[in-house]
Amino acid sequence: PPGNPFRGKVVLLMGASPGQFGATRSLAATRLILTALQVYVLPQMVMVPHADKAFDSAGRLVDPKIQAQVEKTCAELIRVTGLLAGVQKGA
Repeated sequence: PPGNPFRGKVVLLMGASPGQFGATRSLAATRLILTALQVYVLPQMVMVPHADKAFDSAGRLVDPKIQAQVEKTCAELIRVTGLLAGVQKGA
């Protein structure tokens, strides 16, 4: 498409995998791609290891620490997105 539709978007990276690293490598690769596309990628990431055991039958995270991390990083995403929206309106 003409232009770059990704430029200026804000992204929070999250990943889950059945391994012990929770998609760490794929998140790092995704960060590089998005940065090249001029996306604002938050420094925080959420990684869910052992995803095959990390969720209950309703799809909720079992580990309260990971759930708290998701909530905290999503709140940061909302905060930063709001700040950038204000800056872009003023520009």
